[in-house]
Amino acid sequence: GALIKRLEKLTYPKSLLDIVLVLEVTDKITRATLARTDLPSWITVIEVPDADGMTTKPRALNYALDFCRGSIIGVWDAEDAPEPDQIEKVVTRFNEATKNVVCLQGILDYYNPRENWISRCFTIEYATWWRLVLPGIAKLGLVLPLGGTTLFFKRGPLEELGRWDA
Repeated sequence: GALIKRLEKLTYPKSLLDIVLVLEVTDKITRATLARTDLPSWITVIEVPDADGMTTKPRALNYALDFCRGSIIGVWDAEDAPEPDQIEKVVTRFNEATKNVVCLQGILDYYNPRENWISRCFTIEYATWWRLVLPGIAKLGLVLPLGGTTLFFKRGPLEELGRWDA
């Protein structure tokens, strides 16, 4: 429910959104939760079939990609809280970027830094990594490691590269 409320705050036209919630077929808790949740028409659910117990995020993303319609493919995790205008920023960044830019990595932050000591530690670590180290690596022109969430890919190049390495 919290995720749906956060996604509903996105200001990008809902008629242009195609959000796919991806879950493993064995994830009974999430499936039960979604069964009790009234999803907007621009959100669908895809269940990734079992494959001998292999449940990796890249495998799930590869499976779900066939159900996505967009030319930009984004990845969020269930606990993410995207800024309401994040999609507009992504579209603008891709339009302004050179043709060889095929992926955008969003900055990750913790939104509960005052919760407890460990949350403060994670907040400091993320701030250092996402606001200092990675921008420095980018300025040096080096290859950036991608986080597992808040990523946006141009679909064509992603498919040409063979999708994700499951």
